Amino acid sequence: MATGFTSLVLEMFKKCAGRSGCEVCREHMEEDCLFFPEMYRLHDLSQETGTPLADMDLASLVDLCTLCGLCPCQDIRMLVLKAKAAWAEENLPPLSTRLLSDARQAGRWGTAFSTVLNPLNRLKPVTTMVKKTLDIHPERSLPAFPEESFFVWAKKRD
Repeated sequence: MATGFTSLVLEMFKKCAGRSGCEVCREHMEEDCLFFPEMYRLHDLSQETGTPLADMDLASLVDLCTLCGLCPCQDIRMLVLKAKAAWAEENLPPLSTRLLSDARQAGRWGTAFSTVLNPLNRLKPVTTMVKKTLDIHPERSLPAFPEESFFVWAKKRD
């Protein structure tokens, strides 16, 4: 069964390279674009071998489009944009990555709850569980959070 991402990319193939595809961009975009030559290469390969394309090939293809707006077909631009969004939605990074990648937000929450988090941070079973859950190396130390933000601290000291 095709996912939302896969069905969007296959719709692009139909519009551009399928039986009813216009194929204008096969030569027209050859020098200006990385996306179309690769799309036609993958389409031709799939037709020759009779095998469906792998999701990773389709993801690599969609990743080649920079949304520069040079392609003459508005539908394709919209499909690429929707496919990029669908890929991101279907392939969310793990929760640990999302939590740890936004240092500013983690700091805000850590500071807001520092009176609870800092004492818990001193308990080995708690830190072991947190490290395991967030995929942090067991030998890393978890930071202590300040009780007030830098801006509050600086304002107090002019």
